[in-house]
Amino acid sequence: MVESFSFYSLPVSKNFVSFYLFIIFELIFLIKGFL
Repeated sequence: MVESFSFYSLPVSKNFVSFYLFIIFELIFLIKGFL
């Protein structure tokens, strides 16, 4: 059960990190666009 949990949580964490980085780059692009 723990192995399956880690197996499913790993892709979710990677997807969350990529989504978080996408939001950061999007905010930087908007800030540079306004400034």
